[in-house]
Amino acid sequence: MIQWGIVGAGNIAKRFANSLQYETNACLYAISGRNAEKMKAFQKEHPCEKIYLSHEELLNDPKIDAVYIALPHDMHAEWSIKALQKKKAVLCEKPAAINEAEVQNMTDTAEMDHTLFMEAMKSRFEPAYIRTGELIKDGTIGEILTIKAQIASVFPKEKYASSYLTKPGVGGALLDTGCYCINWLNAYFKGEPEIEILDAVMHDAVEYYADAKLYFKNGTGEILAGFDRRLEPLAEIVGTKGKIIVEKPHRPDKIHLFLNGSETIIDLPYLHDDFYGQIHHFDTLLQEGRTESDVMSYADSIRNAHLLDAVKKKLCR
Repeated sequence: MIQWGIVGAGNIAKRFANSLQYETNACLYAISGRNAEKMKAFQKEHPCEKIYLSHEELLNDPKIDAVYIALPHDMHAEWSIKALQKKKAVLCEKPAAINEAEVQNMTDTAEMDHTLFMEAMKSRFEPAYIRTGELIKDGTIGEILTIKAQIASVFPKEKYASSYLTKPGVGGALLDTGCYCINWLNAYFKGEPEIEILDAVMHDAVEYYADAKLYFKNGTGEILAGFDRRLEPLAEIVGTKGKIIVEKPHRPDKIHLFLNGSETIIDLPYLHDDFYGQIHHFDTLLQEGRTESDVMSYADSIRNAHLLDAVKKKLCR
């Protein structure tokens, strides 16, 4: 039985705990956070043996096999590395870290300590994402020409001052939702792109909205990310023979396939929920004694961060 610890106890941690209950060979053993009352409420809703008011205490518990890092973005690298050094397998919430250098340090530590690490890029584990990849590999829509991925929603302005999402240096829409968008480009386009910023809304060097085009040698990508407006979440992949539109690119469950003037809709619901696929994959890797995922590899996480860094650098010019 894999015994999990969750570092951090916010809403994302609750969703993880809900999904973990579907695993037959894993369970929630401990949680850590700063507020005792909040921890007790979490434990009541999601039963576990231990509550720790210190993340370090949780990592020092020898009974814990794996940890889920559910902290703000700028804390991912620190606590992932500390967990890996304690020989705890790490599933880190996206984005893996706030820049490429941090992600590189995290994967270097995982390799050095021979310990499993994976970024929780849940979209890659959903049936609709997998089926989209199969359609592309089979040549159904021909050679890919363009990929456009967009996710934007309205984040309440009254929370701007208190949220890490708007904190200079660590916040921004690109790390929040843009990491999902860039993931689609990373999967199909190679090499270093030329980058053009089509539109942006900036406050204190933090992007509240960004629309960027990335020109790769084998195609053109566009990402739109924001928390100051609402856009229909989708990924549009245009090929020489047709196109695919995937609903909700961060948790896809429906594909629209356009060929020869007709549309085919392919419904592919999640197994249990949108978190379960990545959890089951990770538990399988751990049981098999593997230290790296073949679905969300170290190289994938590093390149996602690299491309986001490049877009952010262009934004700040």
